[in-house]
Amino acid sequence: FPTIPTAGASTLLFTETAAAGTTHTFPSLTTLDNASGDLLIAVIVLYQASATGNAFSSWGAGFTEFPGGDSSSATDPSIAMGCAYLFSAGTETGTFTVTSSISGRAAMCLMSVKAAHLSTVPEVAFSGPTTTTAQDPPNIDPSWVQGDSLYIAVAGGGQTSLTGSWGGITSAPASYGDYAESAIAGGDAIGACQIAVAFRQLNADAENPGSCTTDTSPEIERAATIAVRAPLGISPAPAVTAVTVAFGN
Repeated sequence: FPTIPTAGASTLLFTETAAAGTTHTFPSLTTLDNASGDLLIAVIVLYQASATGNAFSSWGAGFTEFPGGDSSSATDPSIAMGCAYLFSAGTETGTFTVTSSISGRAAMCLMSVKAAHLSTVPEVAFSGPTTTTAQDPPNIDPSWVQGDSLYIAVAGGGQTSLTGSWGGITSAPASYGDYAESAIAGGDAIGACQIAVAFRQLNADAENPGSCTTDTSPEIERAATIAVRAPLGISPAPAVTAVTVAFGN
């Protein structure tokens, strides 16, 4: 299976845009533990005061948006998610940015997935926005036939009211582990946002992670499921058949 990124291994990093803006800086590639052939995945959650399509552009450092990797909601207020990937050369350093079409606070996640398939682009499915139910990373049915995959549940939330105290995202879907979350970008304020991720290695052709746990009272929610293909297996060596040879006198 592809390796699960963790903060302890420096393969999972977070950063936030604390003040509303259109330029959002991801964690440093210098700090990220990445080697040649690693699959790098960048995910952003952006709070938007008004809805818009195609929220993100100008991904830096050679990152490419996933097919379908830029999803904005059609409700006001709204929350957008963007996902991009890069097969690492092992030489990437420094920070990089992504541009949003609307100014807002954002929370970003950068991860390095080791032992992923070297030429298969990861795939993503997005949920629609909700304001009354917890983030529910949706079912994903990857295009590859091989069953071994790393599934990544992504949850994003944005604070829509100052009534009460926003608790944000607190736990992963059932059966998902290595849960990690960003700090709340912007603190206790309308427009504050947060991102959380969790992981599952699974031999299955499709996966539906289930819901996260979150404080939905003053929040707009968004979720995604990312699938990463395992490397192709190595065929076993052919069996050797013993042969008895009889020699004459």
